[in-house]
Amino acid sequence: MTMQRYFLELERRGMIRCTNRSNKPGNEYEIIIWDDFEQLKSGMDMMNAILEKLKNEPSQNLHTTFTN
Repeated sequence: MTMQRYFLELERRGMIRCTNRSNKPGNEYEIIIWDDFEQLKSGMDMMNAILEKLKNEPSQNLHTTFTN
């Protein structure tokens, strides 16, 4: 039952597709997204580059004076 729930969740997320449903045990699935980790890694690299750029830029308007 747990495996079925995991497969259904992966199917809902579009990561796998059932190619052969059967009333017998042993449905066949096809993996649709193989490069999920690579996409995540490239996104993290991009985010790190943006953070480095922000860190190296002179801070402007960080100290604001409020008047009443």
